[in-house]
Amino acid sequence: MASTKPAAKTATAKAAADTTAAADAKAAEAKAAEAKAQSAKPAAKAPVKKPGLIVSTRKGVKSFRRAGLAFTEAETTIAADTLKAEQIEALKSEPMLTVRELDDISDSE
Repeated sequence: MASTKPAAKTATAKAAADTTAAADAKAAEAKAAEAKAQSAKPAAKAPVKKPGLIVSTRKGVKSFRRAGLAFTEAETTIAADTLKAEQIEALKSEPMLTVRELDDISDSE
C-alpha cells in the first residue's frame, strides 16, 4: 500500500503541473493576440489643418452684412471650406470689416 500513495501524489502533482502549463499557454496566447491586435491598428492620423477666417466689423460699426453673412464687433471664426472664393474676396475687400486668415481654425478656439 505504501507504494500507491507516492504514485497518487505524483499523479496529482503531474495533473497540477499540466493545468498550470495549460493556463500559462492560454495566457501567452492571449498576450500574443493582444500584441498582434495593437500592431494591426492603424497609426493615429495627424490632425488635419482647417484654414479659415476671423471676421469682425471695424470699431464703431455695430453690425454689417457681406457675402450673405452678418457680422458684429465680436470676432466670428469661419472655416474657409464653407465659403466660395467670391465670398472670401468680398469679405477681404470690404473696408467695413476686419479679416484675418488662419492656418487652422482649431487654433482660435
